[in-house]
Amino acid sequence: MRKLLLAFGIILVISSFIAAEEAPVAGTGIDSEKEIEDCKKANVLWEGAKKDAEAGFYKKAEEKLVEALSFASGKKEYAALLKRIKTVSTVITEESGKSAQSERTRKAFSSYFRGDISSARFVLEDITKSCPKNESLNQLLEVFKAEERVLESSIDPEKEKLMRTLDLFYQGKFAEVVKVCKLILDENPENTTALERMGSAYYKLGQKKEAKTCWEKILLRDPENKAIKSFLKKIEAEGK
Repeated sequence: MRKLLLAFGIILVISSFIAAEEAPVAGTGIDSEKEIEDCKKANVLWEGAKKDAEAGFYKKAEEKLVEALSFASGKKEYAALLKRIKTVSTVITEESGKSAQSERTRKAFSSYFRGDISSARFVLEDITKSCPKNESLNQLLEVFKAEERVLESSIDPEKEKLMRTLDLFYQGKFAEVVKVCKLILDENPENTTALERMGSAYYKLGQKKEAKTCWEKILLRDPENKAIKSFLKKIEAEGK
């Protein structure tokens, strides 16, 4: 009897091991295989949509992105691109011509799809000057301008002023750079970027004493600033 019970116990243990091996494990098996397959499908559609958009087939690109999102709904970059392509495709479904204007229009839209709204607006604005009666392009130009205004309004005012000083500097308007930098420093005396840029503008204006003062203030806050040390050495060498 004891031997019979022992044998029965062994059978139960073996059965439990077999059942454990056959039981599905969370995160593996059919579900994970389906996720991998869906991810592959979504990626193929994503790449296809980008190629269609570059070639000017905007409606086709939109359709592929919608399908891609059905396989990968959590992909934010898919949704962001779809939103921009829809903005264009609702007005112009296709722009695949070979003319110079068609190529420039595609260039403008490609910039927009990448999120470079300013470049898109600039190119489209230039195109509409040569064809002012093109209602579709004018409509999209107004959309780009509106989005650009929203984007600019979301930029920190101090950063916006700093961006302006850089533009002015490259335009050679050094006196204007000094004025804007002073405005920034009135609001935030700790802004070393404004101090550095103002020093560079003073230097370009030939006002080396003022440039040196700006740069020395930076060294007080950042003694290891190699660029500023180099600027100061240059001024000292020129003064000898």
